[in-house]
Amino acid sequence: ADTYLSLNDSERAKEYYAKILKGNVGFILKDPEGAYSFAKKLAGAAIYTQASDVGDLTIDKLNKKSPSYETLLSDIGEWFANAGDAQKARSYFKRYLSEFPAGKFNKIVEARLDKLNFNGDQNMSVTELIKLADKYPKDQVGQKAIVKTLKTLTENKKYEDAL
Repeated sequence: ADTYLSLNDSERAKEYYAKILKGNVGFILKDPEGAYSFAKKLAGAAIYTQASDVGDLTIDKLNKKSPSYETLLSDIGEWFANAGDAQKARSYFKRYLSEFPAGKFNKIVEARLDKLNFNGDQNMSVTELIKLADKYPKDQVGQKAIVKTLKTLTENKKYEDAL
């Protein structure tokens, strides 16, 4: 699997990593720090489904006082988001924010959660959209929120508010 990964054949590497995970995930989890490194390696190769699976299994085995715990918790949410599992991504982002309200990745995780919520929630109120636009004025999420706000206001014939 590592050889295929080094040859930039991520599909074949993914295939072999899946066999490893299916065959003996317990071996990988014996060393939680090593398992986290393994998950980062998978994520680095854009193999997010397996990276998130390994991270998901590893987080509860890792000591909460470990310096890797906070980083892993924020990474797992991003890996699930990249793998297309918005529900699990949201749960890990929320878990991070509740466990580390003043954590070093707090702003990043909060922005990722907002982005995930914005992309998933098609029925956001104008007030919520304006808050997002104000919070991220130079970010793509903020720009999309402005456009969506203007569309909503014009559809409801609130032209003065749109201006």
